[in-house]
Order: sequence, then structure tokens, then C-alpha cells
Amino acid sequence: MKSVRFNLASVALAILTGVTSVAASAATTVATQQNRTVVFNESVGLDGIAQVKGRIGVVGTTGNTITDSLLGQNVTNAASVFSVQPISLSSASLSTVEIQSLAQSWFANRISALSNQVVAHLNSVGADSAWLDYQQTVKSKGKTKYIVFSVSILKSGKMTWSGVNVVDSAPTTVYTVYTNKTVAAGLPQNWQYPDAGTLKYDTRNLNFLVVTPQTVIQTNGAYDEPASGVSAITDPDAGLKCLIDSQSSPNCPTAFPDVKKLIKTTDSIRTVVDYVRKVQPDYTQQPDGTQAAKMAIDIYERTIQLPACCCQDTGQTYINRQRYGFSLITIIDRYLVNADGSYVLVNRYSGHSVSPTIDQTKSVAITRAQFGLLPGQIINPEDGKMDLVDVSTYPLGMIVNLAPITYR
Repeated sequence: MKSVRFNLASVALAILTGVTSVAASAATTVATQQNRTVVFNESVGLDGIAQVKGRIGVVGTTGNTITDSLLGQNVTNAASVFSVQPISLSSASLSTVEIQSLAQSWFANRISALSNQVVAHLNSVGADSAWLDYQQTVKSKGKTKYIVFSVSILKSGKMTWSGVNVVDSAPTTVYTVYTNKTVAAGLPQNWQYPDAGTLKYDTRNLNFLVVTPQTVIQTNGAYDEPASGVSAITDPDAGLKCLIDSQSSPNCPTAFPDVKKLIKTTDSIRTVVDYVRKVQPDYTQQPDGTQAAKMAIDIYERTIQLPACCCQDTGQTYINRQRYGFSLITIIDRYLVNADGSYVLVNRYSGHSVSPTIDQTKSVAITRAQFGLLPGQIINPEDGKMDLVDVSTYPLGMIVNLAPITYR
């Protein structure tokens, strides 16, 4: 039996008395299990000279957007791992169709040879997958064109490539996030996860920098995972498949754009889809045999405000901005989708977020003598209490995020 219990009596009282009617803040998924990825980019200019760059780390999600802030380690001599010989065109008067036909044949014969050396590199550095992007600038009847393609290779050796495209402008990627509307059993159904049921997308260049503003569409759960137990043959990816291609099943909704359409309407070459699966509470077993939903605290900003006169020992203020609520297990699957609708799972992020949330800002006066202890202390989140509490006194995992201290 699962029952919703709380570790802090005052938190329970606040929730039960309706404080949660306050709009929930956007959740940040604090990932605890992330697959390491290597990202390579090869860019070839009109002079035929190729530049290859590579980085390794984690591409994660923070709040409502993708971030590569953890993808910071450069790959030494990246060209030795990923380098494709550029195509040399016989004439600058070839049409786009002629260039694409020649390039498709040229690169198809060379892509398969990449797999072994990339897989060997993934195993040597402990990475799980690689994204490979290629861009070559050429001339066609006096106009600048771009030969582009993308390849995804898993350490198992499975390879997916987009095929060659010849485009008129610098290639872009559609970055798409879909968040399931339905929450798993155990949470009140009227407590929705932030962004539940929304489809968000923008376009990015090959360095994944934003090119166009984000568009948000409320689909009301159109692409959700099917309810479990409905049928023995229920496909858990039915919603995902409809999101990618609405023509994949007669049961797919058609009121909203699918990924294939987004690629076409934005003149992009592919899509990266983050599919936020159904969230579920994190439970702990109780002595009486029931399971209680864990509470969680997210301290997302900690500041020490200094007095105007730096030499005095009074006037310092310690400020915490934090939110607390349920600890929710969140799984985000990332897919690379080509223009033809073919797709591959390239990563999975499993972590915890806090929702529904109660936000608060608390501040207490401190002295300089306390500065050394503050990295391990927060202001008590219980209502009406303003004492400093050691983070070590909280159960393991209850504090899902502890921001570093900044000064102002």
C-alpha cells in the first residue's frame, strides 16, 4: 500500500491547507545517472580545408532548456577519431540535385569505415555514444550551398546516419522537448508537473546555440505514454512515435505539428527530441509496511549580503532561495531524429526534481565568524523557523540541489 506522507509536519500542514495553489515553479532535473557523450564537428570551407573539433562530457537538461555546460573536455587530436575526406566537385555549375547525388555516393562509401575507430575511442574514454556532424561549403551555379549530414554511433557499434542533404543556408537542428501530462499513480491528479503536456521547440546551429525563439504548444497530453495495463500489447513508445511522425498510426493526433513537419517547416536537417517520461514519486518503506512519498528540498540560490563597510563584523545577511515539495523520479530520453522520420535513442537522463513546489526566500543576520560553516548550512525551511541547520542532518537524497554561496 502506498500512502502520501511527509517528513516535515509543517510542510504537510502547508500543503494540506492550500499553499500549493501557488503556481509551481519550473522544475530543474538534477540528474544522477547520465551517459557520457562525445560530440564531433567537421567543417570544410570553400578552400577544401577541414577543421575538426570534439568535446566529451554530458549534455543535460536544466530547467526548460538543454545545456552543454558539462561538455567541457576537449578531445585531443579529434581528427584522428572523426575525419571524413571532403568531396571534390568537378564543376561549380552543378545543380543541387547533382551535388546531392554525388555526395550521397561519396560519403556513403566512407561512413561505414568510421564506425570501428569511433567505437574504439568510445570504449577508451568510457563514453556511451557519439554525435558526428559534417558541414561542407560548396558553390552551385554561383550560389553558396552546404553539404551536411549527421551520424550517431553507440558504443555497441549501432550506427544511424541521416543521409546527405544539400541546403541553401547554414544548417540548423530543431530542439524539441515534450513533457508527459499524466503523472504516475501516487500523486493527486490535480497536481501537475511543470510544463505538463507541452511541446516546446526552437532551432539551433551546429554548435547548439539558439537561432530562433522557443515556441510553446499546449497539447493537453496528446503525445503521452499510453496508460499501463490497458493491453498486454500496449506499446510504451506509441506517444513518442506519434510525436515523431503523425502518419505512423491512424490513432495519432493530427492537431499539432509532428517532428517530421517541424524539420520541414524550419528548413532544418534533423531534430533532437527530449521526451520527458511520466514522473513518479520517490517512495520509502515505512515500519508499518506502507510506503511514504519523500519530500525534497531544492536550495537554488544562496547569497551573503555584505555591509557597505567591509571592515565591520555586523550587518552581514545570509539569504536562501529554496523550494520544497515531493521528490519525483524523472526520466528523460533523448532521440536523434532524421528528416525521414528514422530515429535512435542516444541518451537517457535519470534524476530527481521537486514538484509541486512551495517557494520561499529566507534571510538571517550573521557574523563573519560564521562564514566558514555556512557552506554546509541552510536556513530552516520549516514555517516560522529561522535557525541555521546543517545539511548533514537531512536524510540522504532529501536535498536534491545545494547552490554554491555567492557574495554581493
